[in-house]
Amino acid sequence: ACVEAGDLFTIMYSSGTTGLPKGICHTHFIRAMYALTLASSYRIAPESVVLHTGAIVFNGAMVTMMPAFMTGATYVLHRAFDPGAFVATVERERVTHTMMVPAQIIAVLSSPGFDAARLASLQCLLSLGAPLPLEWKERLNRLLPGRFHELYGLTEGFVTILDRDDAVRKAGSVGVPPPFYDMRIVGEDGRDLPAGEVGEIIGRGPITMPGYYARPEQTAATLRDGWLYTGDLGYVDDDGFLFL
Repeated sequence: ACVEAGDLFTIMYSSGTTGLPKGICHTHFIRAMYALTLASSYRIAPESVVLHTGAIVFNGAMVTMMPAFMTGATYVLHRAFDPGAFVATVERERVTHTMMVPAQIIAVLSSPGFDAARLASLQCLLSLGAPLPLEWKERLNRLLPGRFHELYGLTEGFVTILDRDDAVRKAGSVGVPPPFYDMRIVGEDGRDLPAGEVGEIIGRGPITMPGYYARPEQTAATLRDGWLYTGDLGYVDDDGFLFL
């Protein structure tokens, strides 16, 4: 039987910050849209060399893996994260793209083997999973200018991306939704709020889940009229950049 776009591809278990883990369903279409929309955001091409260092079982791994597979880029996978091995691999393989959580970025910048010249091939260093503290963000942008990207998002299916070209100009922001993604900031009454006012971040896009596995009530609470209610608070500036 052939695979259909709406067939289940993965169930990623995530509890966010509270409660028991819920199974987040992703279809073949959703994973294809990860590949298509994020390859564009990170400028991943056939000649790119993508390094993944750390856990492969969390959804953050998919944001570079899927684009790499679609474009036919070289994909390098470490068995475990080690700051020295990271620097050595980037230098040896001429790695162009990598995704790390803030703790890994801090470990690399603090490691004895760190040398910006050894990481010169990097075009995209993506931070996700938690906020990278501003002092480390500034250090990274100083030592490796023009590479830092930041992703805010939920496995349930919404993201914003701070592009490398905006990383200094919009420091403190987590960027804007990619093309074909929509975002609103809403008040407690569900009304849209103007720029500068804090409200709940809601979003939708081609990667929004169909629902939680076998949890219809929780699906109905999170997905309303096609919008994913994140439970996170933020505001947008006059240019539409999101600040958590």
